[in-house]
Amino acid sequence: MQAPGASAVNQVADRIREDVFQLPDGALLGSEEDLILRYNVSRPTLRQAAGLIIQEQLLLARRGVGGGFFVRRPDADVVTHIVSQYLRSRSVGIRQLADAVRPIRVEIARLAALSKDDALRTAMADFLAEDEPPGQDLEFQTFLQRERAFNHLLGDLSGSATLSLFLEILLDLSSMVHRESDMYRGHPERLSAYRRERLRLAQAVIDCDDELAVVAARRCAKMSHDWLMDGLAEVEKPNKSRRKTKE
Repeated sequence: MQAPGASAVNQVADRIREDVFQLPDGALLGSEEDLILRYNVSRPTLRQAAGLIIQEQLLLARRGVGGGFFVRRPDADVVTHIVSQYLRSRSVGIRQLADAVRPIRVEIARLAALSKDDALRTAMADFLAEDEPPGQDLEFQTFLQRERAFNHLLGDLSGSATLSLFLEILLDLSSMVHRESDMYRGHPERLSAYRRERLRLAQAVIDCDDELAVVAARRCAKMSHDWLMDGLAEVEKPNKSRRKTKE
C-alpha cells in the first residue's frame, strides 16, 4: 500500500511524464507556478514529482529569470550503461551475451538494407570512402571507434530504435565482462578479415541488397562470436589447470 502523499506524487509524476512526451526536446513545460496551477497541487508535491521525472532524464530544471522546467530526452549511453550494469549484477555471462548479439546484428543489417532513407545511405557511402582499406594496418583504438560509428550508422539505417538500443546494451556489457581488445589485440589478421566482411556488409546496405547484407552480417557475427569464445577458452584453461592441481 502506498502512503497518500506518495500516491499523489506518483499521480502528478504520471501527468508530467505524459505532457513531456507531447513536447519536443528543449521545449518549456512551464514554470513552477504554472505547473502548480496546471496540476492543482502543492509546491512540495510538484517538486517531488518533478524530481522523479528529472531522475528519469525527461526533465531539466533551470532557476532564475527565464527558468522553469524544460523537456529533455534521455541519453542512450546512460540508458545503455544502467541496463548493462543491471544485467551484470545478475551475473549474465559472456556466452549468453554472444548468443544474444548475433541475431540482433543480423536483423539490424537486414532492416538497414531495406531502408528508404537516402541521406543515411549516403552517410554509409561516406563512411566507406573515409575508411582505411581492409588490408592496411589500423591502430587498434581507431578500429574500435570506427566499429562503434559503423554500428550507430547501421542502427539508424535500420529504423529500429529498439533493436539498436538492445545491441548497444549487449555490446556495452560485453566490453565490461570481457574486454573487446582480447579478440583483436595482437591479431592483425583478425582485424583485416573482419574489416573485409564489414566492407561487404556496408556495400550490401548501400546497394539495398538485404540478402547479401544478411549473409555478410552473419559472417561478421560468427567471426566475432568464434574469436570471443576462443579468448574465453584461453582464460578458462589456467583456471581448470589450477583446480586439477589442487585436487
